Amino acid sequence: MDHLPPTRLDALYDDPVFLRAILDASADLIALLAVDGSILLANQHAAAMLGFEEPEEILGMNVLAFVPPEYQRQAEQDMHETLQTRGKRYFEYPVLRRDGDMIYAAISTSILETSPGRGPYFLILARDISRQKLLEKANQALL
Repeated sequence: MDHLPPTRLDALYDDPVFLRAILDASADLIALLAVDGSILLANQHAAAMLGFEEPEEILGMNVLAFVPPEYQRQAEQDMHETLQTRGKRYFEYPVLRRDGDMIYAAISTSILETSPGRGPYFLILARDISRQKLLEKANQALL
């Protein structure tokens, strides 16, 4: 199997078309957030999951806008703890879509450190687990 030399691979990483292709190939939400929660980068699935047509529509929005009010304090605390520990964390949260519908998401988050003077950032990967939650409720009802 052919491998790209490191210098050619570095050039690919710097290519925004390459980065966008990887982001949009994912079936999961992928987003990069500033430490205040504002969305800096998002893939196509992030937009769709949140009820938007294009990722650019959610850029600059705060991720907490998609958290139901009764969960916002917990979400803020989880963000703070993730930032303080610099660890990878996993959460399940209800998420408000643009149309007001609520879905459930499994969210994996970590802190992305970049070059000095830039970042840190939250790297977010999320998957819609609404069907799983419905099945869990149905199974609970049967017991």
